[in-house]
Amino acid sequence: MVTGAMSETEVTKELRKDFKDLMLYSDRNFDKKFRRDVIHTDKFPIHRRYTWLSRSKNPWTVIYEARGKRDVGDRSRVTFFVTSEGGIGKYVYMPTFVNGSLFWIIFPPHFFSRYNERCGVGRSGQALYDLFFKSNASFVFELKDVVSEDGQTMTREVYGSTADGVAMGVMTVEGNVLFRTFVTYAMLKGEQVEKYTKNEEVRKEIHERYMNDAKFFR
Repeated sequence: MVTGAMSETEVTKELRKDFKDLMLYSDRNFDKKFRRDVIHTDKFPIHRRYTWLSRSKNPWTVIYEARGKRDVGDRSRVTFFVTSEGGIGKYVYMPTFVNGSLFWIIFPPHFFSRYNERCGVGRSGQALYDLFFKSNASFVFELKDVVSEDGQTMTREVYGSTADGVAMGVMTVEGNVLFRTFVTYAMLKGEQVEKYTKNEEVRKEIHERYMNDAKFFR
């Protein structure tokens, strides 16, 4: 089980094992359940939420989305995330891929506190996580290298624009993304407005083009 006492290396190593098992389980079980629900509905989009406890006792959530009858199997939009107790509250880890490489997006308790407050959600715990990932599981990333005042260290800041706003954080030493806070598009000012609005447009374009281009599913 992932705990607050584990290093980032230890956490990601354990979650990688979990994720491999979860993918197999999901293909054999959740895919079939979701396919049946999609076939028997005429109201879209349709979402289904499933849970899975790994052999290491880590609680995973799987959210499926279909926007039409064809969005099943390899065409399904699927989001995976896992929660763990970090001492000051729950941390959430979401696996994602860039250019075929797996890395993790890490959301500390403060991130969801800000999302809840600034989007006026009025939810907490699992209900808050489910709501966030239902709409905000894909990001367009902007990177910015910031050198410390003494010139001795450099931090890579990461900005992820998504449906409801912009997640802001840093790149970790293990190459993962730690999103520390969240702002809505209404909160952005000046050049940030144009910059992140463009990113949101790109995010939508990439997402829709990916899901509708048959070459990605061969």
